[in-house]
Amino acid sequence: MKNTKKIVRYLDGEMGDAELKLFEEEIKTDSDLAEQVFLHMEVDKTLKDRDIIELRKKIKNIYQSFIHSEKNEDDKDKELRSFRNIFNKKYLVAASIIVLMVISSLILFALRFNNDKLFNRFYEPYLIDLNFRSVASDYNAYEAGIRHYKKGEFEEALGNLSKIDSSMELYIPATFFSAISSIETGRIQEAIEKLNIVVNANNDAFINHSEWYLGLCFLLVNDNEKAVLYFQKVKEKDVFYEKRSKKILRLIKRYNPE
Repeated sequence: MKNTKKIVRYLDGEMGDAELKLFEEEIKTDSDLAEQVFLHMEVDKTLKDRDIIELRKKIKNIYQSFIHSEKNEDDKDKELRSFRNIFNKKYLVAASIIVLMVISSLILFALRFNNDKLFNRFYEPYLIDLNFRSVASDYNAYEAGIRHYKKGEFEEALGNLSKIDSSMELYIPATFFSAISSIETGRIQEAIEKLNIVVNANNDAFINHSEWYLGLCFLLVNDNEKAVLYFQKVKEKDVFYEKRSKKILRLIKRYNPE
């Protein structure tokens, strides 16, 4: 990652006054650099607060258990020396395993952190400005669902939109708005299933929107391969999403280089 050495020196307090002042001014004016610094800080905090503290506790417990065991002093001294010899050898192995576990967890943490951040940066619910006047019984649930959706009442919207089954004319738009309501209520896998229905129906009014939201959903569940696939699709065929797709694809590549 660009600037990594400089960021590490900054966080470790190794910069002189002049360099420190210059670097902090750069952070204020460069949003990408500020994001990188924040990510390093989060990773450092995770490492210090979780794994190192746990390791210290385990070592302390082992030592205390041994010291308080009921043995005479000679036996205890002999076992303590033996324990130290064994522990010194095994510690290297255990420490290596712990380091590998920490690195793996931090990689997952960094990926999750960035994907969540990218999702929140680019996601917003689909905006509609429609007024419904139909009184036909088949449309009542859809109309009620859309009204709740427009008010941000997504649980209520889901309840009404789910009443529109596949035999009804408004099934595809109802499924689309139901998918967005599912995202808003944290039901991401459910949203993916609904958006796939809309995409497979090849509905011109909703297919590109559905592919964009599918990309965001797959980003949120850390399936970057599928996320990139859908962002590429909408970038190539939809002017409305072209700029946003290009930007998010660049950011995914930056945070998750091959």
